[in-house]
Amino acid sequence: MRWITLLVVLPLVAAAATLVASKFDREYAKYVAFVGSLLPLGVSVYVWQVPFDRAANALTHPDEAQLVERVPWFEIAGYEVEYFVALDGVSMPLVLLTTLLVSAAIMSAWNAIDDAQASFYALVLFLEAALIGVFVALDFFLFYVFWEAVLIPMYFLIAVWGGPRRKYAAMKFFVYTNVASLIMFIGVVALYFNIGGPGVADLSMPSLTQAIAEGHLTGAFGLSADALRLAAFAALFIGFAVKVPVVPFHTWLPDAHVEAPTPVSVILAGVLLKMGTYALLRFNFTMLPETAAALAAPIALVGVVSVIYGALLAMAQTDLKRIVAYSSISSMGYVVVGLVAYTQYAVGGATFQMVSHGLISGLMFMVVGVVYHETHTREVGEISGLAHRAPLVAGVFVAAAFAYMGLPGMSGFPAELFVFMGGMASATIPYAPVVVAAAMFGIVLVAGYLLFAMQRTLFGEFRVGRADAATDGGEGVTDASLSEAVPMLVLLAAILALGIQPDIAYDMIEASTASVAELVEGGV
Repeated sequence: MRWITLLVVLPLVAAAATLVASKFDREYAKYVAFVGSLLPLGVSVYVWQVPFDRAANALTHPDEAQLVERVPWFEIAGYEVEYFVALDGVSMPLVLLTTLLVSAAIMSAWNAIDDAQASFYALVLFLEAALIGVFVALDFFLFYVFWEAVLIPMYFLIAVWGGPRRKYAAMKFFVYTNVASLIMFIGVVALYFNIGGPGVADLSMPSLTQAIAEGHLTGAFGLSADALRLAAFAALFIGFAVKVPVVPFHTWLPDAHVEAPTPVSVILAGVLLKMGTYALLRFNFTMLPETAAALAAPIALVGVVSVIYGALLAMAQTDLKRIVAYSSISSMGYVVVGLVAYTQYAVGGATFQMVSHGLISGLMFMVVGVVYHETHTREVGEISGLAHRAPLVAGVFVAAAFAYMGLPGMSGFPAELFVFMGGMASATIPYAPVVVAAAMFGIVLVAGYLLFAMQRTLFGEFRVGRADAATDGGEGVTDASLSEAVPMLVLLAAILALGIQPDIAYDMIEASTASVAELVEGGV
């Protein structure tokens, strides 16, 4: 059975079925889309539980890739392009995360999207297929096709269904990420077309990784092999860092989040940002480990600055959506620090953090979406005492905030603990304990702005609107509806499950990430 192809094709079939169903009744679209989204979710869970081998490691041992599907496609410049897909310990949890969040986002959209519902859900499902494709592709050309395909539905989802400045935000997102993709493409092409000796006969990532490891990379453009490796690493890092995003490439993210409809923000923060960190791990830190280790100090600095600066920016916001958006920049900084530490726990923790942050940020955006739907405002100063009218929303808000802070028993705790433990023992980061301690200060800042937001919006006397203006007193404010509550509770259950039993995810991750740590001398 071609399980991976099925994972990619099912969302496309569901998208087509959604469009067809809407011709009979526009209300059918949301139900068909949701049921259709459950199919890839069911397949991903089955693959994880039955054929997937948690002990296999395909990142540094390509022969251990699982559920491999490899079919010749066409030839370009003497290189064979293939439909080459497979799963490993890093891509499997991200595929599970994608299928879960898309189903949750579609259900949460039932009350949030009124216009052109069929087109909206079809684009979300098309986006899901492209995201899964990014995580399973092992041929670079195929990877790049999926990588670019993600931009198309995301652009329209923001530009058509977003807020007042949606066109500006969508264009900014598209320009930033498309330019970054071009830079990344140049970096990869520079590597592929300068492999000497036996080299590679195809455009597969495992072939390129092996050729570089065996020393077949030659110089070009007047550069030595080492200089070319450094230039390619820089191009790849910049291209992927924009997608993460890390400081200073982060400015597109808050605008995209604020203007995007809530279900799209869930996917954007929960999955789209993970494309960047996944690609950094797959390309920069696995293909070019010596260069990454040599540049560990500035890369770690970028990670720490992202943690602290992102948190400080979040503290300065009064819009709940902007607070959560800047929180994502801070959280992804931990992933960068963990990857460059090159220890088993740090790299494993960074990968675990990708999954954990996807769940927590998705849940936070859902909560903010419900608050906005009921109160018609996201300004912290215009809401108070919400717990009196919406106790379920308030309870989930508190739980999600504590998960962001790394409360024991929730997924954020093991993720950050692994990064900190592994980072402290790093042999690549100069003065690693000091660097990690600086990153840990971000937890204090996270607690500061989230506790402030909760205290102002959830507690005290109930009020909606400016304190100095006449309002209706928020009489229409109610708790979350069933279609809003179910996806929030499902994500909360997943966060608690990973917090109480981290091995649910870490068992998948451990073998692959441990082998990445071993690429650099001193990695433990």
